Amino acid sequence: MATFTFWRCVLGGWADAWRYVCQRPVRVMSFFLIAWLAPYIDALLLPDLHPPFKAIVWVPFGVVGLARVVVLTALPVDVLRFLLLDAPQARAEPVFGRSLRRYVTVTWASILAILCAAVVVVGFGIGVAVVLKPDHFRAPPMSVLLAYATIVAVCLGLIFLTRLNLLFTHVAIGGRVRVADAWRDSRGHFWSISATQGIASLPLFLFSCLLIRQHMGMARPADMWALLGAIADVTNFCVGAGCAGCLYRRYAQSLKNPGEAA
Repeated sequence: MATFTFWRCVLGGWADAWRYVCQRPVRVMSFFLIAWLAPYIDALLLPDLHPPFKAIVWVPFGVVGLARVVVLTALPVDVLRFLLLDAPQARAEPVFGRSLRRYVTVTWASILAILCAAVVVVGFGIGVAVVLKPDHFRAPPMSVLLAYATIVAVCLGLIFLTRLNLLFTHVAIGGRVRVADAWRDSRGHFWSISATQGIASLPLFLFSCLLIRQHMGMARPADMWALLGAIADVTNFCVGAGCAGCLYRRYAQSLKNPGEAA
């Protein structure tokens, strides 16, 4: 059995992503076309931003945007099932099956929990400031409060999502939601998990920053930048899922063997 070291997981993410692309080119091309055409569809459906505003005209734009999120979320789930399950198991469930629905549910539940925690922490801090310094405290502008909330949400989100990284992979391959086991398996591996995903995604992050810089100020997406952006998106999903699969094989013990949990 292969030993999954830090660099094996980093480089293995790219290798596994390439293996998925080579063995499932039709699905990859389908996801790529959706990512490529999405900016053009958004530009066509974007309602007039001048008043009077009508909520109904935003419905097609919102529906297409939601569909795009769900479809692109299916890509890492399909990659993980391809990497971690044998062929019959991986093909036994459709792309938009129960595993994807459970994966989306867990993801949005985690995001909602992070947002609620951020609101509670920021509110508690403001309350303490009011109680301790009633004569000198002046309510900060709303922009400052939003900045504090954003910082807290990002910090909590990074910690929380990193500790639950193994859970998302476990759910994607059809496992049950076992938060305690995922938290136990990731204990002591926070920096390893975050550094693995960060280093593997660094080239794509720099490439995406370049695309965003070049794309700013354009009313409609330029053909070349839309094409490169779609390539970057699909590659990022595949590489991230490849790293997640390696990390799961490296650290998941309680999740794979619940009876042996400490």
